[in-house]
Amino acid sequence: MAGWLFQSVRHAPDLQVVYESRKPVAAWLPELAELNIAAETVTEDLLLFEGNAAEAAQRYPKNLNVAATLALAGVGMQKTKVKVVVDPTLTQNQHVIQITSQFGSMRLVLSNTPSPSNPKSSWVVAQSIASVVQREFSVMKVR
Repeated sequence: MAGWLFQSVRHAPDLQVVYESRKPVAAWLPELAELNIAAETVTEDLLLFEGNAAEAAQRYPKNLNVAATLALAGVGMQKTKVKVVVDPTLTQNQHVIQITSQFGSMRLVLSNTPSPSNPKSSWVVAQSIASVVQREFSVMKVR
């Protein structure tokens, strides 16, 4: 449902797209350490990054694939705004997409279980990739 709606407003002159990546503290331990912030002291939302999708891709090349995908499908890497938030109340990775234009607005929130081996990535990513590969390489049957 969201895909067709996004495509229908894609060329609105005032279109704004904001992607917010919200993840638990455990997902950002190395980044917190670099900032000299002890994980146990994060008791409220902490904004790690705010910028556009191009900057986000350079800063977090392994973690913000949703931001890049959204940007490439929409208004582009420069115009897509990205926020990265450490949220101590979460146990899942959360993706918040806000689309606003003269036609109205849409807010979509997705929550995914973090991967056991990489808490920055959602567990569903592997299943998503497998699904695409299966769909693209499956044999079409005509009856």
